[in-house]
Amino acid sequence: MRLRIIDELRQGDRCVRDLGALGTINQSNVSRHLATLEKAGIISGRRHLNKVVYHLEAPEILKIFQPTAHVAKRDIKRRNANGREL
Repeated sequence: MRLRIIDELRQGDRCVRDLGALGTINQSNVSRHLATLEKAGIISGRRHLNKVVYHLEAPEILKIFQPTAHVAKRDIKRRNANGREL
């Protein structure tokens, strides 16, 4: 899930609700993943109106995760093709 969050933030800033739409994970779990990534300095969050918007602070991390992300995306496609939930 953290790889998916990082990949989504690569495309632009997102709020928890947007990131929750990435999979079958509830908002509480998304928030925990975000907190872990923020603590590691990979992302940052800023309050905007009534929500927190997250930003990818360390885009160079994508180079490290690129092979893993490729495998994860392929697995997601395989699972979806087999009709199984993530």
